[in-house]
Amino acid sequence: MKLSIATNWTADLIAGLAPYPVADVYGSLPTTPVGSGRPAMFLPPITKEAAAEHIQLVHRKGMRFNYLFNGMCIGKRDFNAVERDLLPQLEWVQSLGVTLITVAHPTALGVVKKHCPQIRVKMSILSDFDSVQKVKALEQLGADDIALSIMFNRDFAFLDAVARATSCGLTLLLNQACLYMCAHRLNHGAINAHASLADAENDGFGINYVLMKCAIEKLQDPAALIKSRVIRPEDLPVYEALGYDTFKIAGREMDTPWLVNTARAYSQKRYDGNFCDLLNGVAVMMGSGHANRRMPFIDNRALDGFITRFTDGRCSGRCDDCGYCAKWASRSVNLFSGDNAALIDTLCKMKEMML
Repeated sequence: MKLSIATNWTADLIAGLAPYPVADVYGSLPTTPVGSGRPAMFLPPITKEAAAEHIQLVHRKGMRFNYLFNGMCIGKRDFNAVERDLLPQLEWVQSLGVTLITVAHPTALGVVKKHCPQIRVKMSILSDFDSVQKVKALEQLGADDIALSIMFNRDFAFLDAVARATSCGLTLLLNQACLYMCAHRLNHGAINAHASLADAENDGFGINYVLMKCAIEKLQDPAALIKSRVIRPEDLPVYEALGYDTFKIAGREMDTPWLVNTARAYSQKRYDGNFCDLLNGVAVMMGSGHANRRMPFIDNRALDGFITRFTDGRCSGRCDDCGYCAKWASRSVNLFSGDNAALIDTLCKMKEMML
């Protein structure tokens, strides 16, 4: 097992990850010339000087640093404009000994491969690789690694087909609790890219309609978090049996205890307690200012056996005709909707203001 985990730019995180099979730590400055996958306002403030020290610390501890240029929207810029804007920061990253970079846009892939052919380039999960054809096309363009779409984490026929079709390294994202087949996913990625551009007009502001809608649905529908294509620690052997050994842990905005606890759980392939403790996109949606709010609770032990319907190939993807996830949610999920009523009301009002 090789874990790829977010950094919060603290030395205590790197020390805390030492016992676990972490192959690389990933992150970026709050803004980049092509943006990234998180709005600047949600990321820890970090200077170039402090970032350089942190990257060198990661290398001294025997891990790679994976620098992110993974904004999925580059606006109206063509290859030459992206090259002009990206090259100074790319040269800075290369001077720090970085040997792994993640991008989301094929143009950024081309720029990195042109100027730094020795650097390994991973295509971001934000690129939404959902077919063998897409994977092979980016492999031909020079991608060394590809993070597959989280929406297909439980489509084992697809995962097997991709593994057989490519020689690229393949990564699966474990814990990003996105709504299953969310219609706003690509739009949300584009919003985040523009909210992390070095010259962003919105100064990194990342609160938006999509975020509000997502949080409301998760707080109102017990089945939403179960349908989400997150992977439980206990189910990792299923993926390893297909040849997958590289797994990403999301959480660039999270603190050190959370990141270390999540790395520990997936390393040990077991977690007793609230599965939401490990999920990115749940803690953040709870917000602040509501004294009675409680984190949704998913009894992880109550989900033992849940994965078998998917490994057996019996998931049609037509949730309205099924009810399987809803049945499992009824015995494993508690949303504490009474305690969170004020939070839900606030989120609804915020969403309406953004229409």
